[in-house]
Amino acid sequence: MFEPGQLVKCVDDRRRDTVRLLERGRIYTVTLSSGSLLLIEELEPPAPFVGFRASRFRPIPDHQIELFPKMLRPTTHGASLREEAQ
Repeated sequence: MFEPGQLVKCVDDRRRDTVRLLERGRIYTVTLSSGSLLLIEELEPPAPFVGFRASRFRPIPDHQIELFPKMLRPTTHGASLREEAQ
């Protein structure tokens, strides 16, 4: 079962009906879980849907979450390349 605030990865982005909202491999944040259905912070399901099937997601392990801030830090290498170009 998923918990509010938990990060999950989409593993099934197959289109349902005519609307494709999910992107396979993308990370989403759970806002509400009713067991078999999830509400996702980044998306609002179109009517008449009430959520996304939990089976379409996998939890992100804690050790992988720790990598996100490191991936977002700017590198000094990119800055030095810009300085060299000037």
